[in-house]
Amino acid sequence: MLVPFSAMATRKKDTRQFAVRPFVCRVGRAMLVGGFLLLAGCYTVPPRGEISWIKYAPPPPIAAEMPRPRRNLEVFDWVWSTVNAYYYDSSFRGIDWPAARARHRAAAEAAVDEDQLYRTINALLGELADGHTFARSPRTVAELRDRRWVWIGLEFAALASSPEKLVVTYVWPGGSASEAGVRRGWILETCNDLGARTYIQDRRFEVGQKLACAFRDEHDQPHQLELVARPVEHPSVRAVRVLAGDCVYLRFDEFKYATTQWLYEQLQAHQGTRAVILDERYNTGGDVAYLEYVAGLFLPRGQELGVFTKRGQPSETVNSRRPLFAPRFRGDVAIIVSTSSASAAEIFADAMQHFRRAVIVGQATAGRVLNAYQVALPDGGELSFSVRDFFTSDGRRLEGIGVAPDAVIEYQLAGVRAGQDPGVEAALRALRPSVFGTSR
Repeated sequence: MLVPFSAMATRKKDTRQFAVRPFVCRVGRAMLVGGFLLLAGCYTVPPRGEISWIKYAPPPPIAAEMPRPRRNLEVFDWVWSTVNAYYYDSSFRGIDWPAARARHRAAAEAAVDEDQLYRTINALLGELADGHTFARSPRTVAELRDRRWVWIGLEFAALASSPEKLVVTYVWPGGSASEAGVRRGWILETCNDLGARTYIQDRRFEVGQKLACAFRDEHDQPHQLELVARPVEHPSVRAVRVLAGDCVYLRFDEFKYATTQWLYEQLQAHQGTRAVILDERYNTGGDVAYLEYVAGLFLPRGQELGVFTKRGQPSETVNSRRPLFAPRFRGDVAIIVSTSSASAAEIFADAMQHFRRAVIVGQATAGRVLNAYQVALPDGGELSFSVRDFFTSDGRRLEGIGVAPDAVIEYQLAGVRAGQDPGVEAALRALRPSVFGTSR
């Protein structure tokens, strides 16, 4: 899951589930909720640092007076040992893990400060080529808050006419790009003197890292901007619009409790609508618990979505769930995805596509579905590492591959600058027979 990390759920009791509206009276409500808790099954999200299926103990804090070289090795060795013991792949994705330790340990010991140490640690972890496995320094941990990650605050799409150039499709409030005046429709041509697509995509940034970005605005005027990576808040976004032809557009950017309840309420409020468009372009995932319940709003109960596998542990099946008596939406569905769609968003889109419950439009998803945990490091930093792999119900692996759309969206510069949304347009085209009542 860049992209921001999201820990998946383990099976435990949890009474916090999304509400079911009463049909008649309070008695009916009580019966519904009671039946939901008894028959639908429950999940809960583990606290940060808890790994329920392994015997993990947080490290003791490092003494303040410990010399820097020894301090560095305490942190480095803890990272290496934790990954060595608990990483999901016992073959370490083909990497000789002890040899990797030997390659980086001297540089870690010689690091003169926190930033240099964590660059070395992330060089070690980077050999795994796993976007879920990385380390955050104590300073970065202190700066980050829930739903914040280190970024310049832009979303991009490749242009059909110039694939190596990226057009800005969304500007997150509070990022350095927004403050610098970057707008939707600008073209990012280069970043740090490299091709924009080569440099930006699948790259993790450090707090304070400077990016020399060359843009062209809507008037084809050049802009040389120095953008600084920093924690950018990712506010929860939920949007609804009624489109022509009795089609409802729903955008949601996370799989969480509030989002699941909101989706249920929107489907209830628009009962009888012919089609729904679900926009997952900026959805980076969430909790397995709510992935299962979102899937249950569209799929039969108990439909297998896939399987999580753990090193040396029994596999865990992910199934669609739905509260007792809660109806599922039976109209047509289109899902819009992008390269930013990750984790639970990918699993949901794949299942809906596999069971022919939705048409997928957009661009191939991120291919980041490994389940990672975050644990404390001795100096107050934080280690994220993958502990579970995911396979679809028919045995396919999504990690590093993603979900291929049924219809690919091509972003045309003129259309983006004119305010057109090719994702919604493509979804409406895919749904045209149901939305406009024509035969298939």
